[in-house]
Amino acid sequence: MLKRLVRFTLPILVFALSAPMFGVAAAAVGSASALTSASGSGATSALTQVPTRKQLDIVASTIDVSAAAGLISPTGIAKSFKAKVAEIRKAVDAGDDSRAIRQTDGFLKDLDAKRGRGVTAETVDVISDLLIGGLPPTVLSVPVGVASVVVTDVGSVPVVITLPAGTPVAWVRISAAPAASIARPSGTTRIGSIDIAAFDTFGQAVRQLGANARINIGFEASTAVNAASARISTIGLGGGPETLATQVSSGADAYTASASTTHFTPFALDAQTTTPPWRYTYIAPPKITAITPSTGNICGNTTIVVTGSGFSGGNLIPEVGGVTPQSFTVDSDTQITMLTSVGSVTPSGSAGSVAVSTFFTSTALPPEFANTRIDLDPSPPYRLGINASAGPNVAGTATYTPVAQPVVPRVTGLTPNQGPTIGAPVHPSQDFSNTPIRITGCGFTGATAVLFGAIPSVSFTVQDDTVIFATPPVPGVGTVEVRVVTPLGTSSLIP
Repeated sequence: MLKRLVRFTLPILVFALSAPMFGVAAAAVGSASALTSASGSGATSALTQVPTRKQLDIVASTIDVSAAAGLISPTGIAKSFKAKVAEIRKAVDAGDDSRAIRQTDGFLKDLDAKRGRGVTAETVDVISDLLIGGLPPTVLSVPVGVASVVVTDVGSVPVVITLPAGTPVAWVRISAAPAASIARPSGTTRIGSIDIAAFDTFGQAVRQLGANARINIGFEASTAVNAASARISTIGLGGGPETLATQVSSGADAYTASASTTHFTPFALDAQTTTPPWRYTYIAPPKITAITPSTGNICGNTTIVVTGSGFSGGNLIPEVGGVTPQSFTVDSDTQITMLTSVGSVTPSGSAGSVAVSTFFTSTALPPEFANTRIDLDPSPPYRLGINASAGPNVAGTATYTPVAQPVVPRVTGLTPNQGPTIGAPVHPSQDFSNTPIRITGCGFTGATAVLFGAIPSVSFTVQDDTVIFATPPVPGVGTVEVRVVTPLGTSSLIP
C-alpha cells in the first residue's frame, strides 16, 4: 500500500496522497499479477446468502468482458464458467436455495482452481466478490512501471483497463461520471459514463500515457440500442470531444466495447437507439421501506442496504445525506447496496436522509433537432425523474444517521496545500492574505491543536469530525507535515 503523506508546501508543491483506505489492493508483478478486491476475499470466501439474479447477471457480464480482454483464456474456460452460472440461475429461479448455495460453492472452488491457470488472479477476486455480494474496489493500487490490469465494476458495468509498460501510474480511481460530462450524439442512447482518474506516487494526476492503454466496458444487450453501433467517446487533451476507435464483441449474455487511449478522462458509451420515437414506457415510482443499518461512520465506508421497490425501472441514482455514495449496486427491484461517502458535506436539512431518484430517458432526436432544448421548456413543466426520500424530515420513514466515532485523528487532504511564507504583503506590488486552509480527514472532534511541523496553528476551527479550518503559522519556509492533535492521539504520517 502506498504511504500517505500530507504536506503543507509553502513555495512549491510536494503533496503526496495515496489511495483511500477502502478498495486498495496490492498488485503483484508478472503474468499472474493480481489486483485483489478491497475485502481480499478471493474465491474461498464463505457464501452467506443465495446470490440474486442481478448478481448472477453481473457475474455473467464480467466473465464476457474479462474473456474479451484476454483475462480468461482459452475461451473454453469462459464458456464453462458461463454454463455453471446458468445452472445457479436455474436454481435461484426455482427457489431451491440449498441447490443454489451448493452450486455456487462449487463454482467458487472451480474459479479458485483456475487462478493463474487460465484466469488472472484479479479476475478471480472480482468475480468472487460480486458473487458473494461484496462490492468491487473503486480505488486500486498499481505496480509502477510495469504492464498491469485493473478490473472492477461501476454501477453493474464491468470495466477492465490494461495499462502499458512504463506507466507512471501508482493508483487508479474508477467511478461513475456525470451523465452530462460528455455530450451525447443525436440519435443515440447513453449506456454508461465512467470516470477513470490515475495518479502517480506523489498524488499528481496522470493524464498522458507513454503508450496505449486498453479500455474494455461491458454492457447488456438491449432492444433499445443497436449494439453494433456502440462507441466510446471521451474529451481529448485539448478539451474537445473525441470518439475512440471502438470494437464491439459479443459474449453469451453481454457485449464488450473496447478501445485504446493514451490519456485518462471521463469515458461515455453510447449506441444508436432502436426505440421508436413514439413509444412511451410507464415506470413504477421508487419507494423506500427500510435502511440497514440505521447508523454509520460519518467518515464514510459504511455499507448500507436500502429496501423498498421500484429500484430497477430506469437510471437510478441514490444519495445518503445529500451525498452520492462511493459506489452502489442495484441488487434487485427491491434492494440497493451502497458504500457511503464522508458525511461532512451533508447539506443543511438532509442529515439522516436517504433518497433515490429515477431519471427518465428521452427520445433521441434526429439531427435537425440537435440544438432544441425541449427538456428546459417551462410550459408544460416536464418532469425528468421520480424520487423517493426517507429520513427525519419525512414522517413515518426510516432514517440513517452518520455519527462520529472515537478514533485517533487521520488527515487525508489539505485545501489548499500551499500558502505564503509571510502573513501580509511587504511590498506595494503584493496582494495576498494568509487565510485558513481546509483540513479533511476523520476523528477531529475535540481537537486541541493543529501542528504545522512542530509549530501549532494560532487559530483553528473544528467544523465537524471530518473538517478543520486552520491558519498556517508564519513566517515559514520549505515543507512541513500537518498533524491534528486530539485527546485520543496525534494523526500519523504513515497510515
